Amino acid sequence: MRTLALAAGLAVAALPLSASAFNRSRPQNNPSGPCLYWPQVPVPFSLNQAGSKDATAAGSLAAARRSFETWTLPSCTHLQFRDMGDTDRTDVGFNPKVNATDNLNLIVWRDKKCTDAAPAGDPCFALGTCANTYNCWEQQDGTIALTTTTYSNKTGEILDADIELNGSNFIFTAQDGSACSTAAPDPAHCPSGWQACPVGKPFYCAELAVDPSNCGACGTVCSSPVLCSSGKCVASCDPGLAKCPSEQSATYCANFASDASNCGECGRTCIGGGTCSAGRCVEPCVATDVENTLTHEIGHFIGLDHVNDANATMYSRADIGETKKRSLAQDDIDGDCTIYPAGAAPTTCGDASNNLTGSGGGCTCASAGAGPLIALAGALLLGLRRASLRRP
Repeated sequence: MRTLALAAGLAVAALPLSASAFNRSRPQNNPSGPCLYWPQVPVPFSLNQAGSKDATAAGSLAAARRSFETWTLPSCTHLQFRDMGDTDRTDVGFNPKVNATDNLNLIVWRDKKCTDAAPAGDPCFALGTCANTYNCWEQQDGTIALTTTTYSNKTGEILDADIELNGSNFIFTAQDGSACSTAAPDPAHCPSGWQACPVGKPFYCAELAVDPSNCGACGTVCSSPVLCSSGKCVASCDPGLAKCPSEQSATYCANFASDASNCGECGRTCIGGGTCSAGRCVEPCVATDVENTLTHEIGHFIGLDHVNDANATMYSRADIGETKKRSLAQDDIDGDCTIYPAGAAPTTCGDASNNLTGSGGGCTCASAGAGPLIALAGALLLGLRRASLRRP
């Protein structure tokens, strides 16, 4: 069996990039090996129906579809996609033992960390299968999104590609506007029901109903293990509230439906003055933009790697509020049209007969979760490549 596992995506590039205007994805340990490409178009894709919890299903799925369309717009490319609609499936990866139609090219948000979703000691942690088992994020916290591509080591033909988005560590938005600020809110403008405590400086916005350091009033302290619930020091949280850690105290009672510091779960903070409504962050600004993220990841999906040009869609990092990757730079267009030229068949490059043995990391060296996929791929001389986008 000959297989190769690779990592790539919107992340820090671990290897030096070439001086060319665009970079095609190849097996990492064989720079003269075959370039990756889809042999036939249109390329099908499916969207998990839940979309992003924060950007809403409607907003995030519409942005995803715009991202796919962006790569088809240059007049010099014949690249096309087939929208297979929404699905309730959350499993990624390629299984050669099932019918071709059962392997989806899936885009899915992972809104919980696997360390929270899976029981401690679950075998999935050792096997690298928690993401599919529990629909959770099992990659590095700083990775915004990850594209996993399964391809033929012999020809470079792509057989399957999936994109996972890290909704457990990033607030996704699907709107225009200014960038969200990560600065602490001005206590002089505390939300309704909150108060600047203590009076004078330094101070912060305290939610008097649940803050054990300011329970019901600034300076009223509920000594641990006593909690603050409904503005009173109590032994346990009232129904509908959950115990969460706090920067100002050991624990406090949080309302997951409306607490902007614990929106939907402990520690999930809405940024830039965002509010929490029904357990999801509603941002008045652009946080991690869906379209910006997915347009980049779809570049990996079609066979492109990272570039050094910070203005290109295929640059490996994205700031809060960034939207420039929504549209293609000339480097990105050149790559698209080189792989999928208008009026001609897709192009390959490198040695398409050079098979590989071994495993290695790509841009993020994120090989976690590849084990079972590599085992399946080995029988067909397949490789696995993973690519990710990171926050600076």
